[in-house]
Amino acid sequence: MHEIGALQLLDRELSSAANEIRERFAKPVLDRLAPYMSLVFPEAALNFGDGFAPKELRRGSDPEALASLSDGTREQLAVLVRLGFGRLLAETDSPAPLILDDALVYSDDQRIELMFAALKRAAQSHQVLVLTCRERTFAGLGGHRIAISAWQTS
Repeated sequence: MHEIGALQLLDRELSSAANEIRERFAKPVLDRLAPYMSLVFPEAALNFGDGFAPKELRRGSDPEALASLSDGTREQLAVLVRLGFGRLLAETDSPAPLILDDALVYSDDQRIELMFAALKRAAQSHQVLVLTCRERTFAGLGGHRIAISAWQTS
């Protein structure tokens, strides 16, 4: 019986610590996320679930569950959340580059332009690396372009 009690105590303590971390970081991330969100989803708010994963998007009065959103919208929210985390890390002297590998494949032309505006704003405060095979689509993003050439042996 002591083992069960110890395991229950451990579960409560770990849950409490996880909740504390979520509460400590959720608001700062949401605060840093807000400027990027306003560029892409004006007057919308994002709510996190467990583990900082986006849970629902509120546009107007009704929350929309993440599962009900289009693939493009979910992908854009995932990128925006990463921008918020990147900004927070940069402000706490622990900067880390944000690396996007063929992101935004589900974005239409209008939304991708809005996402480019968010990426450009983010690049003012921390490093953003975008890897893509869609050269024409991403030409409008700007930045320093590096082309990968074929491997050559001597």
